[in-house]
Amino acid sequence: MTSGASQRRLTLARQRRADFLPRLKYFYSIRIFVFFGPPHLLRVWRERTIKEIKECVRMFEQCLSQFCLCPQYVPAKGETIIGIVTVKSGDVFKVDFGGSEQASLSYLAFEGATKRNRPNVQVGDLVFSQFLLANQDMEPELVCVDSSGRANGMGVFGGGGLLFTVSLGLVRRLLTPHSEILSDLKQLFPCELVMGMNGRLWVKSCSLQQTLVISNLLQSCDTMTAQQRRELFRRVAQGAL
Repeated sequence: MTSGASQRRLTLARQRRADFLPRLKYFYSIRIFVFFGPPHLLRVWRERTIKEIKECVRMFEQCLSQFCLCPQYVPAKGETIIGIVTVKSGDVFKVDFGGSEQASLSYLAFEGATKRNRPNVQVGDLVFSQFLLANQDMEPELVCVDSSGRANGMGVFGGGGLLFTVSLGLVRRLLTPHSEILSDLKQLFPCELVMGMNGRLWVKSCSLQQTLVISNLLQSCDTMTAQQRRELFRRVAQGAL
């Protein structure tokens, strides 16, 4: 996602927060009125208060979701990310992961790699890797093997798929066990999906059209409630979109 799109998302989050705060103050003023108001108006204002509570909760959830749209990912040791190889210099590759600086990736950090058997990594390749070192005062370091030296799904990938960016909050929702979003998505379109904790997703389906539809659906889930998402998926399943 471009920096312009990230800026638009951040602006939208600030606007929603600005809309939310006055509603929250209004909700508390209604509570005071109900407590001290005339008895014959108590039922009417109680019903209105319940509606205000639901509206405040909905907007608060959206604000939390929007503020998880952190424009810059902060690396953490052990987290798996999707990176883009930007520089190939000697024995080390430089990888962009969407942070404030690039991470280093040694050619020996691949399964079965030796000085004679170097991995075939080119500039522009996508790598699914995890942070071995993520310290504020040191350059981040990536590896494509687990603690036992196995690739375990990590390495160079990405042929024929689509890379796009979503919020960090949505990625964590997708990575939760028994994610409803993934469950609903798999019922619509079978696909390959790689998820990085840095907010990058890679998807590949049987056709380019389905791949684009899947990416649009996942990006739309950033700002939707569960009910809105189910309605959208239902319309897609019926061919209404």
